[in-house]
Amino acid sequence: MAQQNITNSPNPSIWTSYTSTITATTTNPTLGSGFVLTSSYLQNGKSLNVALTFYQLNPGTAGSGNYLFSLPSGFTINNSIVPFYPGGAVTTWVPQCGTATLGGTSLQTMGVVVPYNATNVGLSIYGPGTPILFMLAGSTAYALNNGTIFYNFYATIPIN
Repeated sequence: MAQQNITNSPNPSIWTSYTSTITATTTNPTLGSGFVLTSSYLQNGKSLNVALTFYQLNPGTAGSGNYLFSLPSGFTINNSIVPFYPGGAVTTWVPQCGTATLGGTSLQTMGVVVPYNATNVGLSIYGPGTPILFMLAGSTAYALNNGTIFYNFYATIPIN
């Protein structure tokens, strides 16, 4: 699988690389061997543009709960502008601040980036059910124990 570059900046040299971490709401997952995780950001006033690409070819462990992706150190989400994800599987609109692509060997889907708490975002996808559920990627959907997995996202996040 080829790495996908999702940084849409006309001048990528002004972006700053940082080390994002992937954690979970209950038990943290472990990344599979040979993983690649790149993340960068660009501050523009009270907005933070964040681009992240992750892929692995070998399974890690799923952990448990929803997966969270950390923002760069020193930045916090302004939840008076975009509310935090309400938690669980929901049937109503979810707050969003970007787009995502998630996938594996045989399945790929689009999702949205949602603010989870002051320093983390999650990737919301459509889940099964009637009415349609919105749920976060994690140990039950696009889990890291599935071998080949990738997550790409680009978000514009209001910051304090």
